Amino acid sequence: MKTVTQNLLVFALVATVVHASNGSERKPYIVYMGEARGAGISTSDEHHNLLLAATGDESIAKNSKIYSYGKNINGFAARLLPHEVKRLSDEDSVVSVFANTRNRLHTTRSWDFLGMPQTAKRRLDIESNTIVGLLDTGIYVDAPSFNDEGYGPVPAKWKGKCVKGANFTGCNNKVIGARYYNLENFEGISINTFSPKKETYPLIDGARASNSSGDHYGNISRNPSACDYGTLSTEKVKGKLVYCLGSSGQDYTIKELKGAGVITSLDAPTDTAFPTVIPGTSVQLKDGYRIDAYINSTRNPRAVIYKTRTTYMRAPSVASFSSRGPQLINLNILKVATPIKIKDVNAELGSGSGQINPLKAVHPGLVYDIPMSSYIRFLCKEGYNSTTISLLLGGKKKYRCSNFQPAQGTDGLNYPSMHAQLKSAESNISAVFYRTLTNVGYGNNSVYKATVTSPKDLSIKIVPNSLQFNRPHQKQSFKVFVEGGSMQNGTRILPALLEWSDSKHIVRSPIIIYNSSQ
Repeated sequence: MKTVTQNLLVFALVATVVHASNGSERKPYIVYMGEARGAGISTSDEHHNLLLAATGDESIAKNSKIYSYGKNINGFAARLLPHEVKRLSDEDSVVSVFANTRNRLHTTRSWDFLGMPQTAKRRLDIESNTIVGLLDTGIYVDAPSFNDEGYGPVPAKWKGKCVKGANFTGCNNKVIGARYYNLENFEGISINTFSPKKETYPLIDGARASNSSGDHYGNISRNPSACDYGTLSTEKVKGKLVYCLGSSGQDYTIKELKGAGVITSLDAPTDTAFPTVIPGTSVQLKDGYRIDAYINSTRNPRAVIYKTRTTYMRAPSVASFSSRGPQLINLNILKVATPIKIKDVNAELGSGSGQINPLKAVHPGLVYDIPMSSYIRFLCKEGYNSTTISLLLGGKKKYRCSNFQPAQGTDGLNYPSMHAQLKSAESNISAVFYRTLTNVGYGNNSVYKATVTSPKDLSIKIVPNSLQFNRPHQKQSFKVFVEGGSMQNGTRILPALLEWSDSKHIVRSPIIIYNSSQ
C-alpha cells in the first residue's frame, strides 16, 4: 500500500501531565497564530496573556505553557482543558488549535527496497564523485540534511551553476547547483495542512471578486476569473474562500489579499499533489461547474475546506508524470521508467528493465554508451538538417550529416531498450537493432551470454549470442533480429526481454513491439 500524508508541524513535547484543580487531565495542544512576526520581536508575553485569558489563573497560565514559537511560526504549545481550547480557538489572533500528536515515519523500508540497508558496504571513493540531480519546488538550504560538514570540494566534472534568489541564499559543498525553471503550466492537487478555525467561510468566485480596474497590464491579458495577480479586490477577497479557474499560483494571490482559502479547478484528472500557502484544494472542471452554479443561485454562499486526510491507493502505480513511452519525438524509442511489473495492457510503456538498485548501479558490468557522434547520426536519420542539429548541440560549430556514417537499424541509436512501432495492424513484424556494449567491470576475460524471454508470436535472434571482454572499456557489438506476423487479433503490445549475464552481472534490455492502431 502507498501512504500519502501531510503534517503542518512536528513538535516534540515533554510528556509531563499537569492536572487541573478539578482533577481533569490537561493535554498538550499547539496554538498556531500564523507566520512569525520577524526577527527580534518577542511573542512570549502575548502567548502568556492569551493563556491567562483562557485559564483565568496566573499560576496555571505560567505552568501550563510548554514552549513559545517565534522563529519560524508564531504560536505556542501548552497543556489545556477542553473549555480552554475552545476559548483560545475563538480568539481573533489564533488561526487554529490542535492536539499534539506523535508523528512517526511512514516510510520505513525505502532504503531496504532500493537495496541500501543501513549495513550496506560504503564506497566513499565512488560516493564522493557522484552528482545527484533532482527537481524540487524549493529547499531550505540551512536545514541539517543539507549540511556540508565533512564534504570535500565539488567534483571537477561539475559544470552546473548556482543561481541565488530571494528564498535561496546559495550553495555549499553538498548542494552544488540550483537553477530556476518556470512550472506555470504544471497542474496538481493542493494539499491542505491547515485546520479551519470556523465551520464555514463566505464563498466567492474570481469574477465577483474583481477590482474592475481592467484586465490588461501592458501587453499581457489578465483574467479575474482565474484570479490572476492584480485583478482582484482586497475588500472582496478578505476573509473569504475564493474559487478560481485554473491552478497556477492562485494561493499566493489570495493569501496576499488576506483571503481565507482558495479552490482551483483542473482541466484533467491528476495524481499529483502539492501544498498551498493557505488552505486550498483543487476540483475537477465538472465539480467547478457545480460550485459556479451554487454561487450563482445562493444569496450568501459559504464553504469549508477540511484538513487533508491520509488516503490509500493500490500500489505499485506508475505516476502520470513518469515520462512513460513511447517517446513522442521518435516512436521507436522506449523511455525507461520505473521498473515494477504491473499487470496492465500498456504497462510495458510505463515500466522498465529491472528494480532500481543504487549499489548494483555502481558496478553495472556493461553499459550502452552513447557518444555525441551517435546522437548526431541519430538526428540525421530523423531528418534534421545541419542548422537544427547545431542549435540542438549548442555552440557555433556546424555539423553536416555527410561527415558522419549513417545510423543503422530500426531506431538508429545505441539505446538500452528496443522499441518498434508498426505502421498498421496488417504489417508483419520485422525489426533489427544494432547495439554496442562497453565493459566497465573490473575483471578481465569476462564472458556474457544472451538470454531472451519472449511471447510465442515473436522470433528474436541475437547475433552473436555470446560476448567476451578481455579488458576494461572494451566494446563489443551485436544485432537483435525481431520477426513475427501481423497484430490483427487485437494485440497492442508484444513485450520481450534480453538479458546479458556473466553470472555476476545482469544487463537487461526490454524489447517492445507496439501497434498503435489497436
